[in-house]
This record gives sequence, structure tokens and C-alpha cells, in this order.
Amino acid sequence: MPPKFSIAQPRLHETHGLSYRQLECLAWVHEGKSANDIGLILGISGRTVEKHLRRACENLGVRARVQAVVRARDLGVLVIPAARDLIDAPRRSWDASRERSEPAERTPAGEAPPSRA
Repeated sequence: MPPKFSIAQPRLHETHGLSYRQLECLAWVHEGKSANDIGLILGISGRTVEKHLRRACENLGVRARVQAVVRARDLGVLVIPAARDLIDAPRRSWDASRERSEPAERTPAGEAPPSRA
């Protein structure tokens, strides 16, 4: 299942000193993953993930990883959609596909639809 986040890739001075890997780790923290889980996903050790998260917290001026996620999101570096957008997205795409399709002809039960000649 792909993550429900995206990471902005602006120039370095716009990332507030965060590396792409630090942002990746923060994004997975937002998804509720532990350092060991993130390490497995990214192919690095859990200790390296903890190091990335610690440095991200230092760069953002916060103490906890959750605070770092919130700060990165508020700065626009980590883009996480609102929950209502995630919930409504499948419904919106389904509604849009129905609008594009031709309306079905209704017939009483047991009768065949009229042929188009």
C-alpha cells in the first residue's frame, strides 16, 4: 500500500535544513511506523532512522518526532492530505466515472432492453 503523503522537493534553503531522508522518516512517522519498521521500508537500520529523526527534530527546533511531523507539515515541506480528503477521494472518483458513462436504460424486471436498430 503506497503511503498517503508526499514530500516537497524544493531547494535546500526551503527545506529548513532537512534532508530528503529525514523528511521520508518523518512522513513514515506520520503513518504510525516505528523506527525499525521505517528502517525495513527504507532499507536502513532502525538506529539510522532514529539518527535521522533526531537531526530532523534539531533542525526544526522541537523535542519529539511527532512535533517534528507537525512542524514540517506546517512549513509546507511535508504534504499530508486531510483525513476527509482521503475518505472522499474514492467516492469522488467513482462519482466522476459514473458521470462519464452513458446512463443505463431501465426496463421492467424480466424484459429485455429495446434493441437499437
